[in-house]
Amino acid sequence: MSGKLEICQVFGEIDPKDVLNAKIIVAATKDGLIGKDGVLPWNKKLDTARFKSITIGDLILKEKRVQNVERPKDKLNVCLLGKESAKGIPEKFFPLANRICVVISSKKDELKNEPKFQKKNVYLVSSYQEFHSLLHNDLKGLYQDVFICGGAKIYSDFLNGV
Repeated sequence: MSGKLEICQVFGEIDPKDVLNAKIIVAATKDGLIGKDGVLPWNKKLDTARFKSITIGDLILKEKRVQNVERPKDKLNVCLLGKESAKGIPEKFFPLANRICVVISSKKDELKNEPKFQKKNVYLVSSYQEFHSLLHNDLKGLYQDVFICGGAKIYSDFLNGV
């Protein structure tokens, strides 16, 4: 699912014309389960490889088909993750290679002290307003696409137009 999600409607000081073009990427079981207690309900290398290829920007989904694409080599894609989703990624795979990881948590100050979140290309934000500001200031011109990578609350917030 992709499209323009207007996160600006929540924040009075952001111009309503300022729109975040984000893509939501999610894998779920037939019952809609995306994870439980920080663990994915599957362990399929193909799903992981597909997630990696799509979020790096090597593949896109267009009309329900996967296509190879050329992405600008000087720009990375941004992956927004909630705290629990980020913590669920094994240390050796975090941050996600060739992507900018933004972790959103109301406990940002606690996460700052964890070595996992002190690495290059990892940014911590405590609100969607701070995320928006990061994209349009510190990361301006450095990224190609934004992927909303979960968890459940993050998906819900974006689908409900934060």
